[in-house]
Amino acid sequence: MFKNYLKIAFRNILRNKVYSFINIVGLAIGMACSILIFLWVQDELSYEKHHVKSDQIFQAYLKGIRGDDINFQSTTSPAIAGILKEEYPEITDVVRMGRPGDLVVKYNNKILLESQGAAADPSIFDIFTYPFLQGESISALTDPYSIILTKDFADKYFGDENALGKILKINNKFDFKVTGVIQNLPLNAYRKFDFIVPFTFLKELGNDIQGTPFYPCSYLTYGLVRQNTSYDQLNQKIHTRLLSEGKEITFEIVAVPLTDTYLLDTGGNQKLYAFSFIALVILVLAAINFMNLAIARSINRSKEIGMRKVAGANRTQIIKQFLGESLFLTFIASIVAIILTEISLSYFNDYTLKQIVINYSDYKFLLSLISIVVITGAFSGLYPAIFLSSFNPINALKNKLKSGPSKASLRKSLVVLQFTLSIFFIICTVIMSRQTNYIRNFDLGMNTNNIIYVQLDGDIKNKYDIVKNELLKNPNIYAVCSASKLPNAIRSGSFFQWGVNDDHHRRMCYTHVDYDYLKTFDIKMAEGRFYDKTFTTDLEDAIIVNETAIKKVGLQSPVSKPFYFSDGYYNLIGVVKNFQHNSPLNTPPEPLALILRPEGNDYLFARINPALADIHVIASTVESIKSVCNKFSTDRLSYRYVSDYTYTSERTVQARQKLIFYSTILAIIISSLGLFGVSSFMCKQRTKEIGIRKVLGSSIFGVLMLLSKEHLKWVFIACFFACPIAWYVMKKWLQDFAHQIEISFWIFIIASGITMLIALITISSQTIKAATANPVKSLRYE
Repeated sequence: MFKNYLKIAFRNILRNKVYSFINIVGLAIGMACSILIFLWVQDELSYEKHHVKSDQIFQAYLKGIRGDDINFQSTTSPAIAGILKEEYPEITDVVRMGRPGDLVVKYNNKILLESQGAAADPSIFDIFTYPFLQGESISALTDPYSIILTKDFADKYFGDENALGKILKINNKFDFKVTGVIQNLPLNAYRKFDFIVPFTFLKELGNDIQGTPFYPCSYLTYGLVRQNTSYDQLNQKIHTRLLSEGKEITFEIVAVPLTDTYLLDTGGNQKLYAFSFIALVILVLAAINFMNLAIARSINRSKEIGMRKVAGANRTQIIKQFLGESLFLTFIASIVAIILTEISLSYFNDYTLKQIVINYSDYKFLLSLISIVVITGAFSGLYPAIFLSSFNPINALKNKLKSGPSKASLRKSLVVLQFTLSIFFIICTVIMSRQTNYIRNFDLGMNTNNIIYVQLDGDIKNKYDIVKNELLKNPNIYAVCSASKLPNAIRSGSFFQWGVNDDHHRRMCYTHVDYDYLKTFDIKMAEGRFYDKTFTTDLEDAIIVNETAIKKVGLQSPVSKPFYFSDGYYNLIGVVKNFQHNSPLNTPPEPLALILRPEGNDYLFARINPALADIHVIASTVESIKSVCNKFSTDRLSYRYVSDYTYTSERTVQARQKLIFYSTILAIIISSLGLFGVSSFMCKQRTKEIGIRKVLGSSIFGVLMLLSKEHLKWVFIACFFACPIAWYVMKKWLQDFAHQIEISFWIFIIASGITMLIALITISSQTIKAATANPVKSLRYE
């Protein structure tokens, strides 16, 4: 019997090539899209699970509570680690980690700038799983100038040589001995690095590695708990010890399971729910489309069904037959879907910033794929099978079929559902695109265009004044300054007393700058003045803050008044207007202090004359900057544009916007195929009615309007449902942004209009065919 069903299914595919092609391709596209998104979700859930003790590892987070608003920060003070290990018996080990920043690494004649390093305590190998290929974990980081390399990093410098014992010179000053080589980090490692140096090396680079419980919050703290430890109970204990209560905000340390940290830092479970919903929606749309197309072809098979019933087939057998055909078509669609997934995977990885691969030996993936095929096939084929098996054999043989009100309502409801989701996606895509463009073109309060920066190390750092004067001899260079941080990457998790000495710790960002900082970045003063060489006291006790800092502490007419900062009072000589010194996505300008340090800063900035428009002149000026800097440095320097710096969160939002956009395109295509099927079905049902109308004098245009009005009514109803849902969802989404657009009414009108137009084009082929048909053919037997 099964063989017979399979043979009939194959014959029907060949007999109805166009409809079978549309059915298979539509379902395959939906399945491929769903597979890609499910792979993405699976990848998101896999981070940091490769460690043997992953279920026992936690990361200490700084939790800030301001009213109902709760924020988590992944960086904490280095002092936290010792407190956690000494005072909580549940915690058996801790490790501090930091980033040493850009380092110039030299081996023989190979000199490279490396930025993907980590600094950690030796206990890192007792907590995390990093298999050693050379060396031993017990003694790997015990020497203050030891370094552990990943395999790829070791191969880059030493090739096939044994790396153990080799010496790498860092920043032309420190000799580091290779004491171990570990396997390359897996793709699902959240904190990636190419090498590890001892945590104490950060002190050599000028960082504070002692601190107090809430200052400086610039490092990562991990711990290992005993098995079966309750994080809720542990956090309750930590809460009573590590708590800082302020007037406006309260801070506390919380232990977050390692496997939850990636999701916490990148948007939590909300994004997983959102994209899982998208995958499910697209799959359901494809299944609905499959159903509608199957029903549209049902009239052509009515006589076949009538003959089978006359020959003795019961309803159960007919349902089995059509369910079998549905599963067969779904199986074929799944093969096409896998091919489409493989073809599009590289592009998908580019858009989502992933490195996803399909592991066909993974039983979870195979079981998921089989489940998708069976569930989709059963869901898609069940209603058509029940519908087709309900045909009266006499009416079926006479080709006199009528669809009852309940069945017609169901088909129309499915079309409305399809287009509701399509319109919802269109509105979301437009709003997300406008928000992304708004952030990209947002007034940052400073000008970062045509500003080259270079990290200063070694010799050139000590010769900054000479280098600056040499650069300014070039008339194409407008200004030169130095600072300890990039102007659009001034972030801090530090909490200390500032503004007023009231025993309350507040969060503040700060950077060291020289005299020409404002001129270089075109930052404006709100009150007072900037640092000036003619005021010798500026080097001793002057300070400048931004408008947010003044507003936070409520100072009136603040210029020339004492301003408390960390350890004493300073003379506030000026207030700069707010500029976006952190990510423009979800963080407004925070309290910021600009502290004068004419020499010893980490970055040099050279601004090319804004009046220059010739790209060749700009290029030659950049080469001139490189030439001057290289003349005063024995290290390999890296030159970049300040405006090219982007936050990971910005790139992630852009990637998600693209994912939504392509999901929208797929939803529209699949919905249009479904509408095509339903319009075909309805036109066939109303063939005789159209014939009678034409005999009685109805024009082709009148028939077109009659048929189109019926279909467009469904789309209009879909607009009615989709618009308020999209408005609510997007309003909630925009709340995560510090700077957001207003949701304009025209977005909903355009989205609805586009959908109406697509629907009209989709049904036109069927309605025109029905309206122009010869009425004699439809009425010849009446």
